[in-house]
Amino acid sequence: MAFDGNEMWAGNSKGGLISFDTSGVFRRSNSLLGGEITALAFDGTHIWIGHITGTLNLVEASTGKQITEHELDFIEGSVTGLVFDGGHIWATDGGKDLVFKINASDFSLVGSYPTGGGTVPAGVSFDGANIWIVNSGNDSVMIK
Repeated sequence: MAFDGNEMWAGNSKGGLISFDTSGVFRRSNSLLGGEITALAFDGTHIWIGHITGTLNLVEASTGKQITEHELDFIEGSVTGLVFDGGHIWATDGGKDLVFKINASDFSLVGSYPTGGGTVPAGVSFDGANIWIVNSGNDSVMIK
């Protein structure tokens, strides 16, 4: 799930994206290409949607309209977590035990960081200074 300051956003296993206001009232829904939604993040303007296929969609939060879709060749598994750090999107790939730093303006790969064999990174968060990664394979937390 992701919160954009006005609406709470959630994805489902069929690629559907839905939003609710803060009292839980349904606002909107749309279907996206890319398959099952596995991760969401908000960058101040857009909702970033990660899919089980490694695809990223970008949706305008104010309208719910899809802006673009990108297949990320460097993600072989699924996007298991997303976070925005003010300039980059960080994506975890549980299938490769990697975390990717992605340029938010053009989807280019800035860097990839191993989490260790069998760690299975499942989520990522940003505290204003550090990237935090939670790993489901070995029940650990890492700071990048």
